[in-house]
Amino acid sequence: MEKISCKIDYKYEKFTKSLKSLERSLRIFSSPTTSEEIKSELVASLVKHYEMCFEASCKFLQLYLKQKYSIDLSANMSKTIFKICYAQSLIDQATSQELLIIVDARNATTHDYDEEEAREVCRRVSGYCETFKRLKGFIEKSGYVL
Repeated sequence: MEKISCKIDYKYEKFTKSLKSLERSLRIFSSPTTSEEIKSELVASLVKHYEMCFEASCKFLQLYLKQKYSIDLSANMSKTIFKICYAQSLIDQATSQELLIIVDARNATTHDYDEEEAREVCRRVSGYCETFKRLKGFIEKSGYVL
């Protein structure tokens, strides 16, 4: 159990660090002082920060479900992870639904990168970031603290 405990702490730390990086990237991207030329250069960076935050949240939750609820998911199936989190009352329905939408957006940018799709994701990343922050709050409310 100690090995899982160290690993889960590491995964949680990666999630929180990736969330901070996403917030920082979003602030720069959304700043009124950032020119359109710079924004177009930052699209890939912002999408990458979003994808990293998404992956880190899934990997943490996969371990968390295993440790706290003895639910062992052999593969990182993000939709299943978020549905189980809702079923275990770890997150609320609205957050669960938003996370399922985020899965689809992440799949679109990861599996079939398209510049226009990436720009659309950038327009929605602010809301996604708020969902990840809410997820972090639910995790902390459930008693998990690093």
